[in-house]
Amino acid sequence: MIEVVKNIRCEEDFEGLKIKFGALAVFFFCEDCGPCQKVAPLAEEISEENPLVHFVKLNVSGCPELVNVLPVNDTPCFMFFKNGCRTDTVYTGAPFKLISSVEKLTKNVMRVTSIAELDRQLVVFECCMVYFFAEWNPESTKFVNELETFAVNNKVKILKIDVNECEDIAVLHKIVSIPTFIIFKKAIQIDSVFGPFSLEMIQRIANRLLEY
Repeated sequence: MIEVVKNIRCEEDFEGLKIKFGALAVFFFCEDCGPCQKVAPLAEEISEENPLVHFVKLNVSGCPELVNVLPVNDTPCFMFFKNGCRTDTVYTGAPFKLISSVEKLTKNVMRVTSIAELDRQLVVFECCMVYFFAEWNPESTKFVNELETFAVNNKVKILKIDVNECEDIAVLHKIVSIPTFIIFKKAIQIDSVFGPFSLEMIQRIANRLLEY
């Protein structure tokens, strides 16, 4: 059952809520909003399936000041936070969008598709390994299935970027070979390493990041 929060009225109250929970999903709703009522069962289902994320509901009529500051431009609105930083805002009840936003909070390997999204993730997560790959390249996909376990064991976030899908990011980071890992600590680039890789090499890259 998603917690209905009634004592959050201003930005200061909301900051306290974000600090309290490491992974937070906020469902902004309105009592007379048909789409809100329609998406509510889906939100409950996603909440039950993701116990690592704390879900709360906020009635926009009870916090007009906060709604203006954030802002919340429409309902239903879902906002997602990791360690106090916003990772996503979704103005729809489309299951795949909500699930994708929740996975950004819980999964240690995620696909990034824009410069803005990459910048957000680098701020949210202290230790990041950005993996530039191409679906058609066998060396790029060799270890994909093992990356989630690897990321969990090493307490790093791995951000995957398809160079064909995101040419602007590849150009920005001067990617000339795939696969390539670029490692970041507190949003600052430490190094870039070109493949091909073995799991042992990837482990050495992670060790350097964690020791930096």
